[in-house]
Amino acid sequence: MSIAGFQCVPLLTEAGSRVRTRALTRARRRREVRVETDRAEIDRAAPSRGAGADGLVRGRGR
Repeated sequence: MSIAGFQCVPLLTEAGSRVRTRALTRARRRREVRVETDRAEIDRAAPSRGAGADGLVRGRGR
């Protein structure tokens, strides 16, 4: 048995990989949503600098 119990049953590796990729895409989507909300908050915090450009540059390094 390897990490997190994957490859425990060799016959189910295809289904397991499918579940894993689905979980990865869901996590990626959640991360993108979080980035979008961060940008919106930065824009709201600094309306005088058009679209908060340097705030975005600072926030991208995370």
